[in-house]
Amino acid sequence: MDSLIDTTEGRNVTNEASVLDIGGTFTIFVEAATAIVNIMSLVVVVRGKTHRTRSTTEDVILVLSVLYIFSAVVPAPIAHVSYFKNVWIGGETTCKIYQFLSHSLRLSLLCTVAVLAINQTLYAFHFLNKREYSHQTTAKNKVLCIILLNILACVVISFMPIVGLGPETFRQNRCEFWLGMKLKSVNEFAFLILFLCFGACNILLIISSNIISFCCKNLIKKKICSTAADDERQNNVQGHITGAKVLNGINLVLAVSIPVLITWVPTLVCMIRMTRRLQLFMFQNQCRS
Repeated sequence: MDSLIDTTEGRNVTNEASVLDIGGTFTIFVEAATAIVNIMSLVVVVRGKTHRTRSTTEDVILVLSVLYIFSAVVPAPIAHVSYFKNVWIGGETTCKIYQFLSHSLRLSLLCTVAVLAINQTLYAFHFLNKREYSHQTTAKNKVLCIILLNILACVVISFMPIVGLGPETFRQNRCEFWLGMKLKSVNEFAFLILFLCFGACNILLIISSNIISFCCKNLIKKKICSTAADDERQNNVQGHITGAKVLNGINLVLAVSIPVLITWVPTLVCMIRMTRRLQLFMFQNQCRS
């Protein structure tokens, strides 16, 4: 009987190890594919056009590709090695560095997609008003400055746990994700509030911008048809080409936004649970006072 139990336990351990190997290998495959795809898009855009000939949308896509490559190459390896060894490598220091990089990159990707969506909406508005936008130097510089400021804000928010304004994620030789932890102090909730508000605001911007751009598609198509009628008389196809670029840009932004929003769904669910804990925590403090 004991030997039967030992055999069953051994099989269970083997099955669990196999599941871990499959999950870890699949994650590595996805991140490697993400890095390769973004490297290819980066090379195509950089070699095909210069900074002056690139549109604002293409500039934002460049930044987004760099962030995706960085997120797949820099913080991921130590997490994968620790995952397969079932113990975190490097102790608390590497855990803090990993958490800082993963949080800052994740927020930066979300912010950059929000800028991309807003930029495309402005591009559509300028086309409907017959004004040039995508290749203006001032517009491109403003967009890049906004992206840099957003990334700086993401770095500041992600740095909060390192200076004590966040949860202790390294426990029992494991680097835990803070959303799954029970927070008990005001300092730990400070990081939660900023992360929640910053992420939720950018998600709302992405959703609202895509909805507005999608609603403008019919107007843009009508505009293209009217310019096409004029083109037959004036032999000018510039308006038709620009309108087609705007429509393709709207579809591109929607295709980029949907996967990013999907990856944030589990985080949003955890955030809702954390807000309930925050409300309970504040209520307990009021009762104590």
